[in-house]
Amino acid sequence: MELSPRAGVRPRDPDAFGVLYDQCARAAYSHAFRLTGVNWSAAGEVVRFH
Repeated sequence: MELSPRAGVRPRDPDAFGVLYDQCARAAYSHAFRLTGVNWSAAGEVVRFH
């Protein structure tokens, strides 16, 4: 049985977090774009984790 990447995030598995981020990055960026008043630059800062 393969575990969801979410299962690895809580124990701070960086690989699991990377997979989860890759799966959700577009949605997170779109949401941040709307929250920041339609500002692409600010949205990029909100979702940047590096």
